[in-house]
Amino acid sequence: MEYNAPTMGEKYRDITRAMGVEKVDEISYKNARKAAFINLKYL
Repeated sequence: MEYNAPTMGEKYRDITRAMGVEKVDEISYKNARKAAFINLKYL
């Protein structure tokens, strides 16, 4: 997932939203990507 991050852009926002992160639309896609990585580690 982290390997593909530079080419995925906005798709990580959808992934982060699916993981239940609140206010994901208010943060940049780079921060949404970081939130996705953090939440994925807790699964």
